[in-house]
Amino acid sequence: MKVNLDLSLIQSDDTIIVANNRQVLAIKQSLSEQHGSLKMPNIFAYTSWLQNYWQQNNPKRSIRLLSQMELRFFFKEIIQQESKKHSEAVIDELIKCYHLCKTHFIDIETIPSFFSSPSALLVEWIYELEKIKLARVCIDSTDLFKIVYEALDGYEKKGKYFAFGFNRPTPEQGKLFEILGCELIKPISPDNTIQALSFSDHQSELQAIADWAKETSTQNPDYQIGIVIPNLGELQNMVKNVFDQVFSSSLIETHSKPYNISLGIPLYQYPLIQHLLNTIKLSKQIIDDSINHKTLIKIITSPFIQGAHKESNNRALSVNRILALAREK
Repeated sequence: MKVNLDLSLIQSDDTIIVANNRQVLAIKQSLSEQHGSLKMPNIFAYTSWLQNYWQQNNPKRSIRLLSQMELRFFFKEIIQQESKKHSEAVIDELIKCYHLCKTHFIDIETIPSFFSSPSALLVEWIYELEKIKLARVCIDSTDLFKIVYEALDGYEKKGKYFAFGFNRPTPEQGKLFEILGCELIKPISPDNTIQALSFSDHQSELQAIADWAKETSTQNPDYQIGIVIPNLGELQNMVKNVFDQVFSSSLIETHSKPYNISLGIPLYQYPLIQHLLNTIKLSKQIIDDSINHKTLIKIITSPFIQGAHKESNNRALSVNRILALAREK
């Protein structure tokens, strides 16, 4: 994974703050290919930079930083003190709201004025969390900005600071970028224009994609082509059939195919596994003295039982006899 950025002005003593860890890896790979590892600056995801700065300026370690798992555990303990049971989705929303309040500088004391019972409950839970953190001398990731921002007064920067990947910085992020004097790294505009196409169904769209991929790979054998299919799990068989047909790879073993599908099919969908599961199912049905005719037919016609080719006619006759009984069990 790489990024389409102009990184020629980045020096080894500079710092780049990005939105997530994937972008950290992408920029490192791009820099390494463009300038080699000798010019590698400091690259952090936003929260990681805050945590790193706080750790460097908290040598006594008198305050402990809670992990996301610990924060979730405390919230779970707090809301389970009530009589009602709350699902994991409620905890997810609670943590999301908690982060939004902190990153957008929303004073939680004003939330109950919205005259909504859920908002009042949210404030109650947050106050309980603050009590727990105070008693255990802990902070969580949402507290880092305030601590770091206060410590940045008079901070002597080494090199320049850059920011990338923040389409809409939160008020918290914007304030930090301002005090650090971050320059935004903008993507390089592509020279070519992209043509948008529309299709009536998945089949015609996949056919066009496969034809394009085949033509492109033929003209440029060294190219690596990546195709993103959001609902690949649902369309995997259709994708495989279309690409096998276009690339003439229907009879080729999977490891030798000219393309690769990143998402494998579930284990239970493999024919051999399905046969084994049917065998177990049939064994149980024999014990229960109630054999389902569909299960029995699947076993009889299975190619994984020895002699399937030689016994194909006799097995077909057996299936006909089972169907002639007109009984499900």
